Amino acid sequence: MGFSPFGVVHAITFVACAGVLVWCALAGYRAWVWDGRKGVGIEGGHVARARFGLLLACIVIQAANLIYFALPANRDLSQSLPLHLCDLAGLLAIAALAWPRVRTLSMLLYAWGVGLSTQAFFTPVVPTGPDTLRFHLFFVSHLAVVGPALFLIASRLYRPRAMDVLPAFALTALYGGLMIALNMSTGWNYGYVGNATPEKPTVIDALGPWPLRLLPLGAIILTLYAVIFVPWSIVGRRGRFGFSTEAQRR
Repeated sequence: MGFSPFGVVHAITFVACAGVLVWCALAGYRAWVWDGRKGVGIEGGHVARARFGLLLACIVIQAANLIYFALPANRDLSQSLPLHLCDLAGLLAIAALAWPRVRTLSMLLYAWGVGLSTQAFFTPVVPTGPDTLRFHLFFVSHLAVVGPALFLIASRLYRPRAMDVLPAFALTALYGGLMIALNMSTGWNYGYVGNATPEKPTVIDALGPWPLRLLPLGAIILTLYAVIFVPWSIVGRRGRFGFSTEAQRR
C-alpha cells in the first residue's frame, strides 16, 4: 500500500501528529506552572521529570529508526544513512534534552525542528502507507524532533532570540555544504541538496534546476528562521509570557 500526500490518510495523520505536538507543548507548560507554584527552578521538579521522560522516549524512537534502516532488507547507502537533516535533528533532540543548559543545542533544534522538520507533516516523502512500519517510523521520528523543541520552549528551558537567526543559518549552511560535497561525489541526495528531487512533491520541485535552486532554497531557510526567531525578541521582552530572567540570558 503506497502513500499519497494530500489525501485522507495524510489528513488523518496530520491531525494526529498535530495533537501530539500540542501535547508536548502543554506538558512543558504545565510542568513549568507546577514548579512555579512550588518555587522550584525551571530545571527541577516536574520540568525535570517531564524532560527525562521525553528524553527516554526520543532515545527509543531514534534507536528504532536507526536499527530499521540498518537492517539488510532496508539498507541503501543512498538513502538509509542517518545523514538527512531530520535524522541528525533526532540525535540533536536527545542532546538538547540531556543538556538543556547548552543553548546552541536548543537553538539548532528549534531551527531544524520547528523551522524545517515540520515540513515533513505538510509534504511527507514517505513512500509506503500506514500498513508498514516505515510509515509510522517516519512520522514518529519527526515528532521526536519537533516535540522536544516545543517542550523546551514551553517549559522555559529555552527562549529563542532574534540574534539566533544568523548562527542557526550558518550551522545549517555548514551542514548543507558538507552534504553538497558528499552528494556530488556519490550521486546521492542527502539533505535534498543534490542533483535530484524527492519522489514525492515538495517545495524543492518549484525551485528550478540544480544547482541554481540552492540559492532560493537558502533564501527560504533564512526567511523561515527570521519568522520563527525574531518575534520572540518582541513579545518576550521584559519577561512577558513567563520567561524568567535566567531564561532570557540563556
